Formats: sequence, C-alpha cells, structure tokens
Amino acid sequence: MKNKKVYKTTLRLHDINHLFDDPNISPFSDYYQPYSFKTGMDYIVDELYNHPSAEEIELTVLLPAEQITPDLEAKTLKAVRKYSEAWAQNARQGRDIARYKGMRALRVGILAFFVLNGLALWFGSYASFGIRLLSEGLLIGGWVLLWWPLDALAFGVWENRLEESAYKALRNLQLTISSE
Repeated sequence: MKNKKVYKTTLRLHDINHLFDDPNISPFSDYYQPYSFKTGMDYIVDELYNHPSAEEIELTVLLPAEQITPDLEAKTLKAVRKYSEAWAQNARQGRDIARYKGMRALRVGILAFFVLNGLALWFGSYASFGIRLLSEGLLIGGWVLLWWPLDALAFGVWENRLEESAYKALRNLQLTISSE
C-alpha cells in the first residue's frame, strides 16, 4: 500500500479569524510566530508551494481555550473549503486570462517578428553604418515583441496552474482545533 504524502503544520493563533485575516501582531506579543505577518491560509498555501506532492494536509490550530466552541472546527473547515474554492477559481481565471492575452499578443508578435526581420534583412544589405544599425535594432525588436506573449503563455499559465493546485489541495485539509 502506497503511503500518502502528508503536510503537517500547527498554527498558534490569537484568534480564529487570523486564519483568514491579517493578524497584525507585534513581535512583542506572545502570539507572534514566524507566520504572523500574513494570514494563516496564506502561510499554508505558501508552504504548499514547497510541498507540491502533498496529497493531504493536517492542520492543527491552537487557540486560547475561551475561543473554542463545540462547532468551531466544523465552521472553520467549511470556511476553509469556501476559501479554497474561491481562490482556486481566481487562479483558473488568471490562467485563462494569461492564455487569452498571450495568444492574442502572439498573433501580433509573430506578424511583427516576420515584418521586422524582413525589413532587417533588406536594410542589412546596405553598406551604411546607420542603416545596418537600424537593421540590428529591427532584429532585436522582432525578438522582443515575441518575448511577452511567450512569457505569458509559458510562465503566466504555469504560475496560475501552480496556484490553483495549491488551493485545490486545501480541499483535503484535516483540521484539528485545540486549546494551547
């Protein structure tokens, strides 16, 4: 039987809302932790980028005892799932937008590449230094106009796909809320 790769972490929070809201905690506070400058969920998603093969997430949230209610775990898990779906959808939109913009720009870039390279070849046949310099500039311009669409298609789509899978991984979150 194959062992599942599990990412385990514990967050010590002053308030359960700090799972989703910026905690704004001073380093003078007893609750200040290395992850205290961002929301708990942002910290977990950033950690998932470092553990992309994690198939399951075990999160333990430590809270002051007076904040724990009988239904807090269920309510929090429901909130995490809503959060996960909303941000995964946002990443899907980002991926689709990057693909759309990249494809549109690629059409223009390819046309500009051929036109500019054709002009560069034509100007390159002249002996004048200034015209040859213009020819080199046109060659560079043709390549530059291809760079952004290829970057958007290769890395913009890829980055949003990584983000989407990190947020989807939150669906497999096992949550435990305990008093500290």
